[in-house]
Amino acid sequence: METVNIKILDKEMVMGMLGAMWTNMRRLLIIILIMLNISTLAISAVHDFLYKGLSSLPVADLLQNSSTEKKKKLVKQNEALKTKLTTQKITTKKIAKRIAIRTARITAINVSSTIAEAAPYVGIGVILAVTALEIKASCENLQDINELVQSLEIEPNQNETSKVCGQELPSITW
Repeated sequence: METVNIKILDKEMVMGMLGAMWTNMRRLLIIILIMLNISTLAISAVHDFLYKGLSSLPVADLLQNSSTEKKKKLVKQNEALKTKLTTQKITTKKIAKRIAIRTARITAINVSSTIAEAAPYVGIGVILAVTALEIKASCENLQDINELVQSLEIEPNQNETSKVCGQELPSITW
């Protein structure tokens, strides 16, 4: 009959095997962590997955300076700026159209009145009437320009204001 040799592991041998296993586990863990770190930087899906996992934890303060939170804030700011720009474009077009129509009308009146202005006595009245219309149109243009300045949120120079057409007009330094 054959005898079976069973080798009993001694304490030193077990400790050596456990030490080697622990060393290999640490090496593997370091490699996994490095790969995870690189993948969170390079692959947005991995970053988003880990971000969602962390955001469900009660330590939300850790994430408030994350790139995802910054991106969310920038998207909100961008949308607000787009809305503001759209409103400003609409207002600017509306005001520009009013000024263009008014300018065309006053120019037509001015050109058509030149013959009547040459007539004796009647011409004086025509000149006064056309001048009054031009002053009225100029005041309306100034009101529209003020509205445009306000809609574009341009800060007027507070030191210089002049009164024209019964209203204070800001002096804007360009």
